[in-house]
Amino acid sequence: MATYKDIHGFKIQNVSSDPPTSAAGDMWYNSTSGDLKVDLGTPVGAWSTGGSLNTARNRMGGAGTQTAALVFSGGPGFSKTETESYNGSTWTEVNNIGSARYGLGGAGTQTSALAFGGFGNSPYAQKTTTDKWNGTNWTVVNSLNQGRLYAGSTGESNSAALTFGGDTTSGVVVNTESWNGTNWTEVNNLNTTRQNITGAGTSTSALAFGGGPGIPVPEKAFTESWNGTNWTEVANLGTGRYGMGGSGASNTSALAFGGQNGSTAAIVAFTESWNGSAWTETTDLNTARFDIGSGGNSTAPTAWGAGGRTPGTSALTEEFSFSGGVSTIDAS
Repeated sequence: MATYKDIHGFKIQNVSSDPPTSAAGDMWYNSTSGDLKVDLGTPVGAWSTGGSLNTARNRMGGAGTQTAALVFSGGPGFSKTETESYNGSTWTEVNNIGSARYGLGGAGTQTSALAFGGFGNSPYAQKTTTDKWNGTNWTVVNSLNQGRLYAGSTGESNSAALTFGGDTTSGVVVNTESWNGTNWTEVNNLNTTRQNITGAGTSTSALAFGGGPGIPVPEKAFTESWNGTNWTEVANLGTGRYGMGGSGASNTSALAFGGQNGSTAAIVAFTESWNGSAWTETTDLNTARFDIGSGGNSTAPTAWGAGGRTPGTSALTEEFSFSGGVSTIDAS
């Protein structure tokens, strides 16, 4: 069998830190971390099919990562109280949320999540209801200051979340509220009024993108970055749309996928990746959808999207991952 030296003409380098640049096929041993590493070439993202939801739904709340996710409530209508937990391959029904509503916000993880707002009945209205998930049960906690549906949302746990924009009894708003584990507090507003907006990141480092002042038209491509205090307008999406799925660890790394173009009514599969300064088109979803369930604070560059409308209500799950780039080799 040919050795690395036979193929490349030199032995594997022993270095104290990873090289600043490398090319496909390069291999080295990092003596500081004790890792054998290889450059597998330019990273390429792709969607693959995951396990289907037990209950098809749209406009649901979502939280968690590609291998540890949670979805709750949703439509059609406000008929769903079911909560489902995902382990990367299978969705399992767990304890229901207290009240059915659609267009609600979601934040956190599979074991520490928050559900808030949305539209429900008794009476028919935008809701201020907030529910906290501890990994086993939902508990009603202190309400939003303003009832809203189709608001943007993200956050890292059931004690740290953010909601922004959305549709209220007074119309579409720019209002932002921050959750500290006990109460919602009004903080600085978005720059642009929007609903059916998508969020990614944390309560102190977030991104708000897409949406529209009205449904079904017109859609927006605007993106705003949150630093924990203020929203700042940054580079627009390549394609404006609403009802997207979103994922990201901060305001410098995110993914936007699916959605609907209000001007043409087209349901799209477009996926765009955010690097902190610009959006770049990457591999499309396998199935075009909008009103998708997703986890806003999911570790980039991976993501998941479940359910939604195709236009029929879907149970489909897709998972986004990158292949290529620098990888650590298990040499054991």
